[in-house]
Amino acid sequence: TNIFKQRKVAHFVSGDPRELAGASRYLLPGVGAFDPTMDTLTKSGVLEAKPELAKRVEAAAKFVELERLAVSPQCGFASVETGNPLSEIEQEAKLKLVVDLAREIWGEA
Repeated sequence: TNIFKQRKVAHFVSGDPRELAGASRYLLPGVGAFDPTMDTLTKSGVLEAKPELAKRVEAAAKFVELERLAVSPQCGFASVETGNPLSEIEQEAKLKLVVDLAREIWGEA
């Protein structure tokens, strides 16, 4: 965070999904911490930005026909009772994001 202080860039360091949900951008740690961080984010209520997801679909469509692609949440839903502590609202938000993105890309079914 020292470089951010030097450059007077507003920032915060957090592992709290509620705080991260309000962030406009993420700076993820590098070697050794990236995988655990992504695991934490994808299993939390933090949503990915729809434009970024749309870019991934667009990139994939360069290699596979768009009609053969799909979108879905990577993870974030517990398969056991002691799994990810997501509220119903957070679960619904993840599903709504996927549905809204799919409708934007492929239209209504």
